[in-house]
Amino acid sequence: MDHYDPSPKALRTLMTMYWSAQGWRTPPVTPAPADLGRAVAAGVMFDRKRSGGHDEWVAAARRTAAQTSAREVGDAFLESLGSRRLDLRSALGSYAVARALPDHGCEIRPGNPWCVVCGQYPESAEDLDILNFERFKWGGVRHYQVPYAAFDLEQFARAPRRGPDPEDMRLARELVEVLRGLPPGVPKGRAAAAIGMLPGNRDQRDVLLDVLALAGIWRAGWCSPAAELLAGPDRPDPAPMWGVDERALREYLPALCQPGAAAGTPEPILRVPRR
Repeated sequence: MDHYDPSPKALRTLMTMYWSAQGWRTPPVTPAPADLGRAVAAGVMFDRKRSGGHDEWVAAARRTAAQTSAREVGDAFLESLGSRRLDLRSALGSYAVARALPDHGCEIRPGNPWCVVCGQYPESAEDLDILNFERFKWGGVRHYQVPYAAFDLEQFARAPRRGPDPEDMRLARELVEVLRGLPPGVPKGRAAAAIGMLPGNRDQRDVLLDVLALAGIWRAGWCSPAAELLAGPDRPDPAPMWGVDERALREYLPALCQPGAAAGTPEPILRVPRR
């Protein structure tokens, strides 16, 4: 499968369509046909929306997850830390969601126009350009949505990757040690500020924390792992937990768990009683 081009030059049309120095462009700026054609040829923009029914999107998400491994998305996450390839960072959250997604039909209940299992509408038409903009700008913002998870993992299969380098690994070790040292109940804003050594801005670090929480690596109370969120509409509400989940860390980021990879004794997961 052909790779897309993640270079700033190839992404310029996509990024300037939606964003300026003042923030969101409302409405988006329609690119010139020649610029759009180059972005489509680079594989970072698309010439039409993608329509599909609930079952199609669920099948696409489950299929792409089955073709991907936890180690692959974990290595891509590590690579994103130093390179700021946020399109690679996004895949960890989407994989956690798609892997936990059960095979099911669209279950609509009175008062809800969407499936109570996964939140997907019976039919949808997705603007792939805005989804891709969010991947590259922040590392994704709607991993919970089945169409995004499916699209993200499909694009991940096309993404050029070099693997984590020593600087990525250094940042990853520091990230995990900072998270291990945060107290139970820490607000998300404080957690994001504590990982300010990572390249990027506050919004990107917020998304990074969400991605780690979806994968169950960072248990923070304000965001549940995907496997718990997709356990079914009648699932019990679990007591919040805080801390680094060593089992999930070993599954997704095994390179950090090898001898000498990280200093210190891992802190246990803390289960905080409900009040």
